[in-house]
Amino acid sequence: IVHPTPNTNFIPIDFCVGVQDTLFDNSDLDTLTCVSNIIDSINDRLWEVLPPAGSWTQAGSGIDLIYTFPTAGLWKVRLTCTSVFFCDSTAEYDILVHDLPQAGFTSTSNPSCIDDNVVFNGNTGISGGSTNSSTGVINEWDWDFNDSYCTTLPACSLFNSTDGDANHTYTSHVGSPYNVTLTVNDNNGCISLPTTNPIFVDPLPTASFTATTECLDTLTQLDGTSSSSSTDTWSWRIYDPQESPNGYVDQTTTTPSHNY
Repeated sequence: IVHPTPNTNFIPIDFCVGVQDTLFDNSDLDTLTCVSNIIDSINDRLWEVLPPAGSWTQAGSGIDLIYTFPTAGLWKVRLTCTSVFFCDSTAEYDILVHDLPQAGFTSTSNPSCIDDNVVFNGNTGISGGSTNSSTGVINEWDWDFNDSYCTTLPACSLFNSTDGDANHTYTSHVGSPYNVTLTVNDNNGCISLPTTNPIFVDPLPTASFTATTECLDTLTQLDGTSSSSSTDTWSWRIYDPQESPNGYVDQTTTTPSHNY
C-alpha cells in the first residue's frame, strides 16, 4: 500500500510586531479509496519560524500556530505535517510583520482654566505628533480625556476620529491633572502603545480688593492682594467722572492708587 502524503497548507496573514495572532492550519490528507480498514490521518505538526536575519527555530506543534513575532520585517514560517504512517510534506510562506504606529499629541492651554476649550493635535507631520510605521498609515485616533466630571459618562470622556484633531472642555479643576491618553490604529490593523500627557486645569481666580477711606483730593489706596492666591495679573478700571475722556482710569499694579 502506498500511503498519501499530507496536503500541508496554512493561511498566511500579516502580523503586527509584539501582538499575538494565529496562523490557521488548512492541511488535509487524501483518503485511501481502495482500502476501508486502514485509517490514515495527520499525526504530527511542526511549526518553524525564520527571522529576517537568523536561523529556523521551532515555534509550535499544535494544529494552529499562536505566535508573537518579536521584531518587524519579513519572516518565513514553515509547517511540516506527518501522517500516522510517517509520510510528511511541508508548506512555507513569507509573513510580513509590521511595526506599530506611534501615538503622540500636542495641546493648547496647558495649564488651562475651567471651561476653556482645550485643543489637541495628534496628526502626523507635526512636532510632537503621531508617527506612521514604515509600512502603514494611521487612519484612526482614539482619545480618552480622563474626565470623570463631564456629562454623560463614559461617552463624554472618549472621542474617536479619522483625523488627529480633537478638543475637550473641562468643567472642574478637582481632577487636575487630567491624564489624557491617545492610541492610534493604522491600515494594517496595528495599534500603537498608548501615549499619555497630563493636562492641568486651574480654578478661576477670585477678584477681591480693599480700599482706604480718604478725604477729597487725597490718594485713595487700593489693594488687590486679597484676591485668590493663583492671581498673577491685576487689571483695574477705576471710575472717576472727573477723568477724561470717558471717566475711567486703567491700572495694572497690585496696589494702585487714585486721587479723587
